[in-house]
Amino acid sequence: MATGTADITVASVNSIARRGRLPKYDSSTFKQILIDEAHHAVSNSYLRTLEYFGVLDVEERGGEMKPVVIGVSATMSRSDGLALTTVLDRVVFHKCVACVPRRVKEPRKSSIGG
Repeated sequence: MATGTADITVASVNSIARRGRLPKYDSSTFKQILIDEAHHAVSNSYLRTLEYFGVLDVEERGGEMKPVVIGVSATMSRSDGLALTTVLDRVVFHKCVACVPRRVKEPRKSSIGG
């Protein structure tokens, strides 16, 4: 059972955002939030969760730094057009699939018989 007092908390947004769970966590103690599948970070449940932890605050939290958000995803765009910059300040690395050269496998030549 989550107590909200661990040094490291690993949770899915679906789990942590359930009714009554967020208040277990002292948002001022979180220094970093890592989001896997970050293209989901602009959905309502993620935004509510990130707002709770002070990530979306424009101003600092009483002199304290807001948590650093790191998002990783193989899908850096959304079909609904919502911008990931709502949550992420910048994209540090991106490689489009179309830009990756395909590796063509050539048949191996056998050294036996020929």
